[in-house]
Amino acid sequence: MGTGRSWNGWRSHLTMVVGCLTGLVAVIWWGRAPAPDLVPKHSSPQFDTAISSLEKEPRRAPAPDLVPKHSGPQFDTAISSLEEPRRGASSASSGFLETKEPEEAPPPEAESTTAALGSLQPCKASYRDPSSRPGRPCLPQVSEWPYKSNTASRTQLGERAWMAATGKVAEVECGGWHLFGDMTWCKRALSSTAGSEQKDGAVIGLSYGIEQRDLWSEIVSNDYKVPTRLYDCFQNPKDSPPLGREDLQKASCAGAPGHCYETRYQSHRICLGGAGADIPGQRKYESLRLHLKDRQRLSVHLKIDTEGSEWEELEWLLSSPKDLDKIRTLDMEVHLGWRVESTSESRKRLSNEARIARDIETLERLGQYFRCTGSSMEVLAEEWMGQPNGGRCKPQSCGEPLAHTATGFPVIQFAISWVHPALLASAPMALAPNTKPKPAPKPALSGPPAPAALSGPESPPTWSCKRSFTDASSRPGRPCLPTPAEWPYKTKLKSPAKLGERAVAAAMGEVTEKQCHKWHLFGDMTWCMKAFSHSDPSALIGLSYGIEQRDLWSERVSQLFKIRTRLYDCYQRPEDSTPLGGRAINASGACTEEGPPCYEAPYEPYTICLGPESRLLESRRFESLQLHLRNRKRLSVHLKIDVEGSEWEVLEWLLSSPEIDKIRTLDMEVHLGFLSGSGKDFARSSMKSKDRIAYDIDILERLRQVLTCTGSSLEVLAEGWMNDGEGGKCGGRCQQPEAHAAGGFPMTQFAISLEFRPPTTCEAVPF
Repeated sequence: MGTGRSWNGWRSHLTMVVGCLTGLVAVIWWGRAPAPDLVPKHSSPQFDTAISSLEKEPRRAPAPDLVPKHSGPQFDTAISSLEEPRRGASSASSGFLETKEPEEAPPPEAESTTAALGSLQPCKASYRDPSSRPGRPCLPQVSEWPYKSNTASRTQLGERAWMAATGKVAEVECGGWHLFGDMTWCKRALSSTAGSEQKDGAVIGLSYGIEQRDLWSEIVSNDYKVPTRLYDCFQNPKDSPPLGREDLQKASCAGAPGHCYETRYQSHRICLGGAGADIPGQRKYESLRLHLKDRQRLSVHLKIDTEGSEWEELEWLLSSPKDLDKIRTLDMEVHLGWRVESTSESRKRLSNEARIARDIETLERLGQYFRCTGSSMEVLAEEWMGQPNGGRCKPQSCGEPLAHTATGFPVIQFAISWVHPALLASAPMALAPNTKPKPAPKPALSGPPAPAALSGPESPPTWSCKRSFTDASSRPGRPCLPTPAEWPYKTKLKSPAKLGERAVAAAMGEVTEKQCHKWHLFGDMTWCMKAFSHSDPSALIGLSYGIEQRDLWSERVSQLFKIRTRLYDCYQRPEDSTPLGGRAINASGACTEEGPPCYEAPYEPYTICLGPESRLLESRRFESLQLHLRNRKRLSVHLKIDVEGSEWEVLEWLLSSPEIDKIRTLDMEVHLGFLSGSGKDFARSSMKSKDRIAYDIDILERLRQVLTCTGSSLEVLAEGWMNDGEGGKCGGRCQQPEAHAAGGFPMTQFAISLEFRPPTTCEAVPF
């Protein structure tokens, strides 16, 4: 990214993406071939001081799989610890996973080891409601470690679950909270049908797992007048009036002693899961796909409490953005790692730890699309503190849960609530209450479709707009992309253009030069000068991931703005990279653009790569962005990422974390669909190439909700592509890329620049 490559400089990458996919997987999945002299020589200061012992601890053998029995604890009943169910529930009838002690029980880590972990950060509980609560779960801390062991991987899983359950919505965005049982409801989302694109403008509630009584559907019906559909195939209808088809609908439920619905409801002896198959035991299962089939955008309130059958349905939902967009709110009881009779064989074959990790990743991905309003973690942790097999356990005497926070609280089962971000007052197109919105306009295409009748070879290309810049660099504003006179590809499928146009929209600059005071355009960067100005440059830092032989990004940050930088690359040979080898001019005077690598502010090099988690991989040190943002203040980090495909899992985490508020600017080289060695243990790596590209574009779109785009390299790359015999002049001989703009320009690799988004789109850039 830092060298400002032209189209010809990138053509080899694009050829690899649209060419032989087998070669792509072989080269990128396993990373570049390790050289024996590239073992990292040192780690970063954060790694040494924060969680080094957690990372160095050897992995334990996974606990043996046990099939949890489907007992059906109440959705509004609080969870149990792994060793002792809460509120007198029998452990024999609960679906918890068996825990097994590690072969070696290490002593608890010192406080300094986990000081960087989120649940250990000082906080004060803001609510006293005996229910799910908004915001960050403030977990009490035990005075002495209660478990016989303290396994690093189990703490890491628990901290990820804690982060996923951290509410990220302010009360003012919701117009108030409605808190009860396991729900943290955003009133704005429930008090009207605004935004629903159903033909009649109505919404419905789908409730899976109702047992004897379903307070969720009753309150949705009685307080918000939403009709509901109830599903449960395990509950005996004789013990469940709504499932037994009793007529419980009344004109008013005020003062009613038992089950009561003011709005019509339907009940079905059907369970969620199994893709519509009949599972042994004569129970009927139906998929979420089937039940959402006739619903439109923002027309469904969804509740899932299905004792472990939720995960594969949620994985399907995450693969279908159109169906995700139908959900207004999602309330769910989480059962990490559970498996039931409808669980697929592939999931059953996973170890307990692998299932838990996969489920947490599903929560993290849901948090990228929806906004978490709150969870039951805080109130459950308060109760856990008083349990003899929980917080009151004798020091180092209880069995360690398979996933727990750094405070010790087990996270295997809890409740969580989400809301669609379009329903919040802070949304760019926030909907006025009690109004039916006009249909959202379709995004403008970057260029007209290729003509049906092909023009002659000498016909000039058409451009979708007038180009305002001629700089051979990244450019602000809307990318002006061409359409060749002759369609360059053998085929003309619609889906690649749809994917590509989404990427074009995500890369569309929306900041004006007036807001920025001035542009600084060079290489792959579109810099807003106002974002880089600061009265005290020492309060800022630049983090550059993927520097190769020379990193012009960090040099320019240092020379123009006197901002100190940290440089990271574990694939580049320090012998061939002056800055990585520590040989660049370092804060010792003025620099010249034509000279050797030179920094006017101090820089620090590290033979470390950016990854989703901190670990050694094939003798290379990877560290997480979470670690490197530790102790940074709000809007104090200029960030550059050019890591050949390992950015996506990192960005997933960033979007789920309040740490994103620390980012002042983000310059990134986008690698849609690329695979990397650091991400091979994550779900994205098992996706088909087309699905990965769609997944990555979704991440770009989510980034745009938090950060605002200043510009991209699309326009200048398209100019080079137009004159390429393997590009715009291919004349129908080339393979169609998996994602391209309407005019044919491939969208698999480009650069984009973003900066902190003001609270409202009308404000000037707040620097």
